[in-house]
Amino acid sequence: MSSSSLVVLFFLLIGLANSHNILVFMPFGSHSHKATLIPLIQGLLERNHSVTFITNQESSDLRYHKMMYNLDEVIVSNLNYSMLDPESAEQNFFQLAAQQSILSQLKIFRHLSGQVNRVLDQTYNDAGVQSILRHGTFDLLLLSQVVSYAGYPLAWHFQCPFILSSPNVLMTDSAYLLGDSEHTEYVPFFLMAMTDKMNLVRRVINTAFTHLLNIFQDNFVFPRLQPSIEKYFPGAPSLIEMKANITAAFANTHPAFSYPRAYPPGVVELGGIHCRPAKPLPRHMEEFVSESGSAGFIVFGVGSIIPMDEMPRQMLDVFIRVFSRLPQRVVWQWRGINKPANLSDNILLVDWLPQQDLLGHEKCKLFLTHGGLLSTQEAIYHGVPVLGLPFISDQLLNMDKAVSDGYALQLRWNQIEDKLLYRTIRKLIYQDSFVENVRRRQILLHDQSESPLERGLYWTEYIARHGGAPHLQLGSRHLNRFQRSLIDVYLILAAIACLFIFAAWRCLRRFEFFIRFMKFDLF
Repeated sequence: MSSSSLVVLFFLLIGLANSHNILVFMPFGSHSHKATLIPLIQGLLERNHSVTFITNQESSDLRYHKMMYNLDEVIVSNLNYSMLDPESAEQNFFQLAAQQSILSQLKIFRHLSGQVNRVLDQTYNDAGVQSILRHGTFDLLLLSQVVSYAGYPLAWHFQCPFILSSPNVLMTDSAYLLGDSEHTEYVPFFLMAMTDKMNLVRRVINTAFTHLLNIFQDNFVFPRLQPSIEKYFPGAPSLIEMKANITAAFANTHPAFSYPRAYPPGVVELGGIHCRPAKPLPRHMEEFVSESGSAGFIVFGVGSIIPMDEMPRQMLDVFIRVFSRLPQRVVWQWRGINKPANLSDNILLVDWLPQQDLLGHEKCKLFLTHGGLLSTQEAIYHGVPVLGLPFISDQLLNMDKAVSDGYALQLRWNQIEDKLLYRTIRKLIYQDSFVENVRRRQILLHDQSESPLERGLYWTEYIARHGGAPHLQLGSRHLNRFQRSLIDVYLILAAIACLFIFAAWRCLRRFEFFIRFMKFDLF
């Protein structure tokens, strides 16, 4: 064997020695939910790690990596967002959004929570998943926060550390499980349109809903899932015990677009990990936007879940009339079968938006969006003002933050009418402050010592390399809420203070009695 061959073999062996076998679990979720995991998977593969990815649809962004690297993508094909169709959810998203109440948000959350048993059954009955359970060995589990309950038993089964990866802000109990508190005094509940500056009433509401969600999860959702867990994982501990073994968490946050908050050592912020420079547009789309002249164009999309043809006809007509009056061209994502007819020449309907490529185009003037966190991040990354039209979940929170940061305005779906929509769009395009503010945020997002991807790869390898990194765990994670809040300490201190006050009072009473006695004795 030649010396050059020996050198190549030597470096190959070093690479294999330092590689890890990583299981990524996300059997249910939308394209946007998966978008934060894809760059991490690609980076891990390019660093010679082996990745097994359990998901609900094939990832086109991973086709090259599947051919060139050690990637096993297991598709649980029966799981998709048809669970949220009107037939199952009773009302479509536009109707629920028009109600604009916390109860409508909780209704959707409750409906989604009720689907987890179905996720469990279809995932663990899958032949590919069954094979992994029988033969797989893993150094690390990377678990999506979307229906994460279904994945907790995998860490117990494979006896490996697990990282919880959130496609948005962390759920209410994630940081708590790592030893921190929920910080409800300034961290808003993710289903509520609140800022990090709350008065007493808002802090009470925020704290109540945060803890009620935790109680609902631990006492209503988990007990319903436990029989299914025991069916597929005999001898498994309770879900509450298994989730408490969380090693670390990845949060899709950054101060450029999220409220800053304290995190324990096990939480790593990877906000903007999916953002990238714009690529060339398809020819027909490039011709359409390039011919917009100095007026530029507007991008309108509401994500990968919501069918646009569910929009009420009256509301749809408002958008069509307003867009036809604008000098800008409009690229409108239309998900659905029934496309509107007789559109003006400045409107282009597309089935799928190359969103980042459009936002990064030099002629893009405005982004009309549902306010999903990934869309908000992309708008900041490419420096485009936003008109938010939030539906549910963290979208309300994201848009309140965007408005307070000065690069966005928002309208609720029950406010859509010609004059207001037209006036709001023109204000965002022609008032310079919105562009100036979004570019300030753009600078903040880009001004990092390392990219979110580099940070995510480092910490993934670090956790795997150090067997879960127990040296980073806070001692407080083993205390209950009573102890962690120092209520027991405060009660003891209060008791001591009361004892001192009582002793002082007794001394004063005795002194008063002594003075009276002396006066009586003298006179």
